Amino acid sequence: MATIRQRKNQDGSKTWQVQIRRKGHAPISRTFDSKKDAELWARGHERTMDLGEYKDLRVAQALTLSDALDRYVETRERGGKPLSAPSMRMVRKWQKHRLALVALANLTAADLASWRDERLAEGRSASTIRNEISHISNVFTLARTEWALGKIKNPVRDVNWPSTNGNGRDRRLAPGEEEKILEQCDTSVKSIWVKPMIILALETAARRGELLSVVWEDVDLEKREMRFRGTKNGDDRSIPLSTRAVEVLKGLPSADAKQGRVIDCKEVAFVQCWQRLQKQLCKKGIRDLRFHDLRHEATSRLIEKGLGVMEAAHVTGHRSLQMLKRYTHIRPQSLLDKIG
Repeated sequence: MATIRQRKNQDGSKTWQVQIRRKGHAPISRTFDSKKDAELWARGHERTMDLGEYKDLRVAQALTLSDALDRYVETRERGGKPLSAPSMRMVRKWQKHRLALVALANLTAADLASWRDERLAEGRSASTIRNEISHISNVFTLARTEWALGKIKNPVRDVNWPSTNGNGRDRRLAPGEEEKILEQCDTSVKSIWVKPMIILALETAARRGELLSVVWEDVDLEKREMRFRGTKNGDDRSIPLSTRAVEVLKGLPSADAKQGRVIDCKEVAFVQCWQRLQKQLCKKGIRDLRFHDLRHEATSRLIEKGLGVMEAAHVTGHRSLQMLKRYTHIRPQSLLDKIG
């Protein structure tokens, strides 16, 4: 049984100290302002000891979410399935959040619901939020199955996550929008990297992170080929380069040295420049445009140019026809010549 003692403090107030001593467990104690809270705490801890869960609880209380994420990354690497570059960015972003300092055993559904509301207020899409939280759910799954924390509860399951409703974005560039966007880059964007990033995104259907990560060693201008490593789905892929893409690459400031990153710009800096460009474009009547929409546009253009499904998937890196379909939005006008 737990021992509960009343103690009188120097200021005259009273507190209640709980001590629990059990064979096979280290002694623990805690002080409360009320006897009721002391009794509740004692009963809860004695129950976990009786059920054999106390060791799990103690380990989980000593392991912060940040440490657990490091262990998650290491576990994936040892298993031969390392996280992709975008997933690693999500993990590192989690480790900078205030919840990263919370012990795994103390992370609650309320904490995650608050985080969800923050991300929604920032304008993040349902799919982005679900992708980010999936890593936290994976941490708890590993904690239960491989880290000897079998009794720990996964709070991710107790939160209502925004639904994607199965509908992806279908934003495509209207006639004349591409010209206006590139013209705005020349007049109001200070960074020299934004315009080539936009053109390359339209010519390669690559993701933002892929373009920012590619190095010159993986570019062959003579063969008109570019290789992306550690993509979102974990695979490497090589894509053909259009003549327009080759010309853009040849004109980059980093092209002379042929070393380092092709786009010598940090992601944070690029995002800031893109956000400023978005505000300028809104004044020109171009609204609701995200950089990732350029990937949708490029994918749709590949199909409209006559590439087969497998050919287009080779360029975009989509593993399934269903995902390729979500990124393809063919304009009815492009089919007129074919149907006669």
